[in-house]
Formats: sequence, structure tokens, C-alpha cells
Amino acid sequence: MRKFILLLLLGSVQITAMAATGDCITDIVTEPDAVVIQYRLTGFDLSTVEEKSLIEIAGMQLSSYLGQPQLPFTNIWLEIPGDGEVNIELLEQETRFYPGLAMALYQDEELQRDPPSGGTNLDDFTSLGREGWMRDLHLVPLTLQPVLLEQDGVTVLQSAEIRISFSGNTAPQLINCSRELDQLYKAFVLNHGQFYLQRDETVFPRLLVVSSPFYMNYIGNFIEWKRRAGFAVDYVTFDQMPGGGNTITGDALDSWLTDYYAQYQPEYVVLVGDQD
Repeated sequence: MRKFILLLLLGSVQITAMAATGDCITDIVTEPDAVVIQYRLTGFDLSTVEEKSLIEIAGMQLSSYLGQPQLPFTNIWLEIPGDGEVNIELLEQETRFYPGLAMALYQDEELQRDPPSGGTNLDDFTSLGREGWMRDLHLVPLTLQPVLLEQDGVTVLQSAEIRISFSGNTAPQLINCSRELDQLYKAFVLNHGQFYLQRDETVFPRLLVVSSPFYMNYIGNFIEWKRRAGFAVDYVTFDQMPGGGNTITGDALDSWLTDYYAQYQPEYVVLVGDQD
């Protein structure tokens, strides 16, 4: 399974991981075996595209499946116990019907996304995606889609209480990860800390630096600085990889990075180079 890798190019670049919640999540409450999310829509923008309607909600994306209605949605990542089942309930929901609206269809073939394996979701406000792992964290994405299609209009979810319940061993488990990676988890996962606790303060973040041999004399100070800051730094040049030299193909680099990540699982990957 492909894991989470950050790619940085040489230069002044800052990347911040954020939990994608949109502007409509007003509160989250954790219980021993559940997460309760409060949702309230404060408003939306309505425009017209080729005589059809387009609803946009602050903080949400628009679906982009070719030939399908463009509907606002957001994915919220939640950590879940390592075993057992996950269930979702939509409680105390309040909706409003808008008659006569026909939603604009997505037509850009070059920028379309592949639809999920279950197809587009047009008849549920909420759904749970495929479970997966990020390092030692067991995660599941909650998709919130507050606009549903009807035969003669659309129904918009105004407010709701969303309860996700868990079975299995819900006691918090200790995981070994660096403080830096734990901070990324907290920014990315809405309920981080409910089922997994970081306790190993001796684990330092691992940083992989990859470049052409041409750059060896230029980044030594950067690598030394990172090591003094507590990073475990590995520096590998293209000529040390199978099929590599002064340059390397994208497929060969991807294959090497995949094997390296499976063995060492670095928190950060830095690719050093120029536009070529």
C-alpha cells in the first residue's frame, strides 16, 4: 500500500497538512467508542453555468467526475481502532428543498478525477470510504456531501449531528513516532489522540534527501544543519540507484522510493533539482 510522502523542491517552500473539514464543522466530541460531529451550513454561493445551477460552499471541493453533476463535498479523516467495525448515523438533521435547480455537469476531460470504486454518491449526505493505514494509525475518510439531487430540485443539508461509532478494542494504543510526525497527525486527523497515543520521545524524524550527483557539493550544509536539529538524514544520489546515473527516469525513481519507504518509512522526502 502506498504511504504518505511529502515531496519538497529546492527553494523556499512551506507545506502545511490540514484536516479538510470545510467551514461547516462547528464542533467535535469524542466518546469512548464514538465521535460526534456537529455540522451547520452558514450559506452557499449559487451561480449559473450554461443554464444550470452550481452550488459552492466555503471550504469544500466540487466533484469532478466527467458527465456527472458537480456537487460540493469534503473528506474528513478520522482515526479508528485497529479492529472491529465502523458505523455512521445522521442524527437530528435539518434540510431545505430548493425546487427547480438542475446541477451543472462536469465536462473537462483533462482535469477529471477517477470516480470511486462504488461510483458517485448521489443519495446520501454522508458516507464512509475505504479504511487504510498511515504508519501505525488506522484511518477512515468520512465524506460529507450536503447537496442531494431530486427529480425536481435539490435538497440541502442545513444542520446535523453525525455520530460515528466503533466496535472492537477502543482502548488507546501506544505508537512509536516522532513528535514532528505526531504534529502532522494532529493537523490531518480530526480526532487524533482518541485511539493512538505517541509516547516515544526518543524517536527522531527521518529525512531522505535525493538528488543528482551534481548537487552533492551544494547541500552538505543543509544536511549537517538537519542532523544537528535532530533529524536522522539519509542522502542518496541517482547514481546509487538501479538504472540511475547523473539523471534517472521517473519510473525508476518511483520504484526506488517505494522500496525505501517500505523499509525505513521517512517522515520527509526532499527531492533536490531544477525544472529539468
